[in-house]
Amino acid sequence: TGYSVSLGEFQLDNPSANAFTSAVSQVIIHSDYNPKTYTSDIALVQLSTPLWYTAYILPVCLPDRNDSTANGTLCWVTGWGNVQTGGSLPPPRALQEVEVLLMDAQTCNDLYSISITGSPGSRPITDDMVCAGYSEGGKDSCQGDSGGPFVCSQ
Repeated sequence: TGYSVSLGEFQLDNPSANAFTSAVSQVIIHSDYNPKTYTSDIALVQLSTPLWYTAYILPVCLPDRNDSTANGTLCWVTGWGNVQTGGSLPPPRALQEVEVLLMDAQTCNDLYSISITGSPGSRPITDDMVCAGYSEGGKDSCQGDSGGPFVCSQ
């Protein structure tokens, strides 16, 4: 596939002996994925090399189909993306983490529409999407964090 996955890494400029990197043997894209609307924007990757859990590489639980996570639930986004618009992560490019709260699609759509058009109205966030952040803004992921981990406390 040409992709690889690294786990247990913290600083991109100082590779860790605790990290594990594997080629990706298969990418399974959701059958309902729509690149124009981002509906069902999720995929599974199969690693070419078996993975062993360590103190630095641990799994997160996936919710059951019937689980519902309440608005206001504390979640985390992590990544090595920009730290501000147009501002690259400075050396040693350490993994960044931000706490965000889950919010309902209606609130998210209103805030998103206001930030884009100046008034509520459009509905780009659908029921199969997850929205998290703060109504007052200020904390979020940034360019380069897309596709990275998003985990919530249950």
